[in-house]
This record gives sequence, C-alpha cells and structure tokens, in this order.
Amino acid sequence: MTVNGQAHNRVLPPDHRRRPRWLSLGFVVLWLSTALAAVPSSAGETPSVAQGHLIAVGGGPGGAGAACFSCHGLQGQGDAGGAFPRLAGLDANYLAKQMDDYASGARSDGVMTPISQQLSQTDRRSVALYYAGLSAQAPQVGAAGADARLIQRGATLYAQGSAEHGIQGCANCHGPGGRGLSHVYPSIAGQPLSYVETQLQRWQAGVRRNDIADLMGSVARRMTDEDIRAVSAYVAGLAP
Repeated sequence: MTVNGQAHNRVLPPDHRRRPRWLSLGFVVLWLSTALAAVPSSAGETPSVAQGHLIAVGGGPGGAGAACFSCHGLQGQGDAGGAFPRLAGLDANYLAKQMDDYASGARSDGVMTPISQQLSQTDRRSVALYYAGLSAQAPQVGAAGADARLIQRGATLYAQGSAEHGIQGCANCHGPGGRGLSHVYPSIAGQPLSYVETQLQRWQAGVRRNDIADLMGSVARRMTDEDIRAVSAYVAGLAP
C-alpha cells in the first residue's frame, strides 16, 4: 500500500481475529495504570477537588496567566478556535497522566509543558480530579462547516476502520459512542474538530509519542489528510 506517496509494508486489517491481541494489551495497560494511580502523589500531600478548582481558576504557581479556564472554558468545554480540548468529564487518571507527560517532556506542548512543570504532582492530580468531576454535557463545540459527505466518511472510519489501508476502527478502543474505555482510552466525543485533527497530525508526524505501544502513531501514519479531517469532524459531532 502507499500512504502520502510512500510505500508501507505493514498492513493490519482490523478483523475480529486480531482484536483479542489489542484488547489483551489494553488489559495489561489498565492493570499497570491502576497500580501507578494507587501510588501517593507526594509524601504527606493529598490531591483534592478544592485545590484543583483553585488552580483551574487562578493558575496556581503560574499565576492568573496560567489559569486553565482561559483556554479550556469555565466549564471545561474546550475551545475550537484555539484547538483546546474538552476536559470536563474526562477520566482523572488519564488527565493526570497527560499532565505528568507534559511535565516530564514525554508529551511536548508550548503552552501545557511550562504550566505543568510549575505544578507539583499533587497539584496536577488535583486539577485532574476537578475536571473529571465536571459534567461532560457542557456545551459542544461541534463540527461547524463540515459537510455531510465528510462526516459520513468519518463515521465509517470510526466504526470500521479501513481493511484496505490497515486502519483500526476508532471504536475498538474509544467505544462506539466515543466515550472511552477505562482510563487508558479516553473519551473523545465532542472534542473540537481542530483539536482532534491537530493531535492526529502530531501522531502522524511523530511529534506526539506518549500513546501506549505506538497504537495511535501506527494508525495515524496510515491515514490520509482527508481521513484525519473526516474522523475529526465525526468525533466533534458526537455527544459527550
């Protein structure tokens, strides 16, 4: 097969025979993540929703300029214009891992990396708890401007993937409604089109590499620009 004019030999049809391998890996990751989540964040300190709220609205050590709500919205609903994701209702362990990855450099971002590095691990877990407790039914950004044909293409790729190009269906890990499976595979329903598209492009280019066993990277590298746009448009229209 070819992707973006380059030959690729790895073709993994998303048939049912391969699914147990992917799911067994997911269960191993789930067990490891649960074990790590049980480790105290810092000696003598306990994460709290109240502390997370203070940081979200006030910025914590970074000051008002680092307040989470300025990018992610007062209700954690995200902002399509700035490609900022919805945080409301996401799993606390998933959110904490992403902030830890920003702080360590495992996931690099010009905005989030310096903010996360200023927070202690307890602070990061507190922010994660706060946003996890917000309603995921916050106002959706949606997929404004996306045409019906593009969204239908995205729906097919999301549900079934593409056997021809070896693309796994997104539903295998993120669930049929995009609401995630455990705290390993996050809810992506209702995420802004611009955010989903940007993240898939980063995985495709190898800029983002903090996914488990390169699962997202291997999928994104098999997708065309139109595939990425279509899936992003479909995901944006799902109810969180």
